[in-house]
Amino acid sequence: MFRGSFAHSIDAKGRVSIPARYRDFLISTGRSEIVVTRCPLNPPPRLEAYSIGAWEQLEQRLMQLNRFDRDVMLFEDFFIGNAQFCEVDSQGRVLIPTALREWAGLSKDVIFSGARDRFRIWSRESWDQEQNVALLKIQSDGFLNKLNL
Repeated sequence: MFRGSFAHSIDAKGRVSIPARYRDFLISTGRSEIVVTRCPLNPPPRLEAYSIGAWEQLEQRLMQLNRFDRDVMLFEDFFIGNAQFCEVDSQGRVLIPTALREWAGLSKDVIFSGARDRFRIWSRESWDQEQNVALLKIQSDGFLNKLNL
């Protein structure tokens, strides 16, 4: 499981170090690559990264849906059509493809945030903005009850 949030920097080539805790989890899966794609919830834009196993489970769930349903097709075009397999190098870095970096507004300072079976990659500005939105939402009446927490 991916938990916690970590600040890192992207280098001039578009590489960023995966947080050590996330790398340890990936190593435990026996695979040294991840799948990175656009997060369909927007704004603010952010990326989602999956271990290969979690990505394959998601694809299996999608295979159960009606492939001719317009909403399914739109989701596939956006989410799967933008997915990229990214190898984690021996130094624990991953090259985030230019198109994904540009879409998410990633330039220098990024935040990794755990989301159970995946993690998100945010620009620092988008992360800060979403944290403020989340706090207001969580503090609203009935929010935690809605989640059964």
